Amino acid sequence: MDAFKCSDCHMTFGTVGLLQKHKRKFCVGGSLGDPDNLLLRKGLYSADTPRQRPLSPDDRPLEGSAIVSKKDYPHYNPNQEAQLRQLAENHGRQMEYLQIKNRDLEKQREDIRRRLEQLGQRVPGKDNSADLLAELRAQEERNQKSLNDLRRQLFEMGQKRVNVIEVEKPMNYPQPIIQQTLPPPPPQEKERKSYIYPVYYGSSLVAEISAMRQAYLQNGGNERDVLDQLSQMQAEAQRIEDEMKNSNYDNRHREKKPDLSGKMNMIEMENDRLHKELMLLQEQNFLSQNKRKSDREDELERELQRLREEQLRKMLELQNEIALLKQRALWERRPEPLPAPPPQPKNAEMPWLLQRPYVDVEPMQPYDQYPNRYVPTGHHTWVSTQHGKMSRQVPPTARPERDYNVDIDEPD
Repeated sequence: MDAFKCSDCHMTFGTVGLLQKHKRKFCVGGSLGDPDNLLLRKGLYSADTPRQRPLSPDDRPLEGSAIVSKKDYPHYNPNQEAQLRQLAENHGRQMEYLQIKNRDLEKQREDIRRRLEQLGQRVPGKDNSADLLAELRAQEERNQKSLNDLRRQLFEMGQKRVNVIEVEKPMNYPQPIIQQTLPPPPPQEKERKSYIYPVYYGSSLVAEISAMRQAYLQNGGNERDVLDQLSQMQAEAQRIEDEMKNSNYDNRHREKKPDLSGKMNMIEMENDRLHKELMLLQEQNFLSQNKRKSDREDELERELQRLREEQLRKMLELQNEIALLKQRALWERRPEPLPAPPPQPKNAEMPWLLQRPYVDVEPMQPYDQYPNRYVPTGHHTWVSTQHGKMSRQVPPTARPERDYNVDIDEPD
């Protein structure tokens, strides 16, 4: 039997009519049923439009609520029910304990507030340490009395017979040992207790209360009410002192603190001395470390020292050369010296006028430099020259002739 196969969806049919009917109405594998071809025929996008790649399950966005994979869910373990139940019970017990503790703390807070109100009504400046100490001693005595009464009651209860029916017995019937009365306890000698008195330093009320509390504990006191009261008093005293400090309380009645300037100076001097000793030790340590250097380091140090000396020598030479250049420049800039005088000839060759160092000249007035003027008779003027001393005498005429009388004095 011949089979006719569809070229689009590859389905086979027995007759041609069935194949044609399939292609015409039912075939979707070809271009007729392709959605891209349908959109292309309608003109929604062109054939060049890039097609969207198929999305993987990881790339698909979450729609609606978040999708949680199975691996996020922990596997149910029936053995964990006991553990969960135990955890729930522990949690419940802890919650109950916390609630009880909270109620106790609330009660303590209320008691503390009430006691603080009572303490706030007292005079803050009053020193009631002695009263407090007396009260503590009285409380201790009361506690001791209560303890003695309790001991006596216990002893009396030991002598009584509980739930015993009295039966008449003959006079000579011996009593059992159990029913015989117990002998009274031997009197205990009172031990002499040594009380520890509070010792505190300073004038702080907080320190006093703290010392009293410490002494009370050392003496064997363990009353919770007393300890709570001391703690509350200490807290109240601390609060009062803080308020006094904040309100600039007048400290005139307080004891003046000793002058600590001298002690501070001594401490500073001691500190400076210790600092100097420390620096000296560090320097000695550094020098000792330098002494332990290797030969290579010593050689490098010697080479550096030689280079330093050579550099210093060159610098000194340059400085000397600069100084010489400065002196030479100053010498060249100085004015030219006067020419030396010509050599003097011997006395035989010199003129007779210049053979004497001094020449006598006639006396003359200050204006005698003009020879044509009148000069009074009898005046002599000595003129010193380089070669001699010369005097000139003018005759008593209005215009004397230029005849000079030259007297040559012999040298001394």
